[in-house]
This record gives sequence, structure tokens and C-alpha cells, in this order.
Amino acid sequence: MVPTPPGGGLQSGAPGRRRGGEWITVRLVGLWTQPADVDAFEREYLGSHVPKLSSLTGNQGVSTARCIDGAYFRLTEVAFASLDAISAALAERAGEQILADANALADKFGIRLDVLVVADPG
Repeated sequence: MVPTPPGGGLQSGAPGRRRGGEWITVRLVGLWTQPADVDAFEREYLGSHVPKLSSLTGNQGVSTARCIDGAYFRLTEVAFASLDAISAALAERAGEQILADANALADKFGIRLDVLVVADPG
């Protein structure tokens, strides 16, 4: 289940693009477990869901990769300048729809989606 980030875990006013040992970029990360029907999931995920991520206001890039080891099947990241930017993007209509679509996709394929925010040190 995807958390509701605006006010639900993301800390407003947290650092974003700073230098000197502080965070320079924050990334919203989705970690998906392996579906039983890999081909069907990949067609829907890569063909429909991932392209929508680029529509998130303030995104600085989207990347996705198949995991080759560990508990997850796929990792997807959307880069932003700050936690506030992530919260704002997900609070918009497009962001709310993307979160709803992600939950529906996880339910449809019987998989788990874990979402977290990571930061790159400056």
C-alpha cells in the first residue's frame, strides 16, 4: 500500500538542494515485489504507469530498473529538489491519480509496493 505522503510521513521544510554535506536531491522510490505474471505487469507498468510519472510537477527525472537480487522485482525513482516538492506534486490531481493507480496496479497483480524517500548527500 502506498502511503499518503502529503503530511503523512514527508517532513515539510526538510532540506533539498543544498551543498556542503546536506542533501542535494531527494528521490521518491517505489519498490515492487515480483508479480506472478511478469509479462502482463511489465506491459502495464512500463507502458502506462511509468510514463505518467514524468507528469509530476517539479520532477527532475524518472528512472526504473529490474532488480536482479533481493526481495524486490522492480525499483523506480522520481527525483525532486526537496521533500516539499514531492509533497506538492503528490497533492495535485495528477499525483493523487498516480498514487491511486499504483495501489490499483499492486492489487491487480497481488504484489507489494513499498515507497520511501531517499536523499543524495551534497
